[in-house]
Amino acid sequence: MHMALAYNACMSSKNDVLILGAGVIGLACALQLLRDGAQVTVIEQTAPGAGASHGNCGTITPSHAPPLTAPGVVLRALRSLLRADAPLRITSQSP
Repeated sequence: MHMALAYNACMSSKNDVLILGAGVIGLACALQLLRDGAQVTVIEQTAPGAGASHGNCGTITPSHAPPLTAPGVVLRALRSLLRADAPLRITSQSP
C-alpha cells in the first residue's frame, strides 16, 4: 500500500494499533490483537514477508546478522542454549 494511502486510511478510521511491517512478527501481532478485539491496521512497503522476515527471521539484532542459512549457524545457536552463561538457556529439571 502506498504510504499516503495508508496514512489516509489510518486517519479516516478508528484504529487502536498501527503495525509497520507485514512480516511474520507484524502479522502474528496483528492476528492476536484482532482476536483480542483491537482495531488493527498493518502497513507494508512491499509484499508481506518480503522484508526482514525473508532476510533474517524478523529480528533486528547485530549478533544475528548472518542468515540462518549460513554454515554452522543453527548448530551454534543450539549449542549456545546449553551454556550456563547464555541469556536464554535450557536447564535440566529433575521430577
